[in-house]
Amino acid sequence: MQPTQQHSSTIRVQRTIKTSNDEQTSSDCQDIDVRVFHTTPATVSVTYPMKMTAGYQSIGIEVSVSIPCYKEEVPQALDEAGSLAVAHMKKELPNVEGVLKQLIRESNKIGSRS
Repeated sequence: MQPTQQHSSTIRVQRTIKTSNDEQTSSDCQDIDVRVFHTTPATVSVTYPMKMTAGYQSIGIEVSVSIPCYKEEVPQALDEAGSLAVAHMKKELPNVEGVLKQLIRESNKIGSRS
């Protein structure tokens, strides 16, 4: 079997992260290379949900990564999707913990006023 030639194309993506009250918190734009498939690709997906609870406050984050690939590449694509999801979860964990601590402080302030 001959190795498959990979072709790519470049697209520009913009990402905006918003808080629950729709205030814009950050935005960025970048050019990325994307793989062009010559047949309908398979898609592998990995999802890591996480929920933290303290007292009556809780916060959650879910990281999902989907990667298109040829069926022969599914095992490698699953490994890659899992690695990307775990890396992003580790990066976001301090932010999630910070928000949970802030919720607890605000809840304590409200509780002490009652």
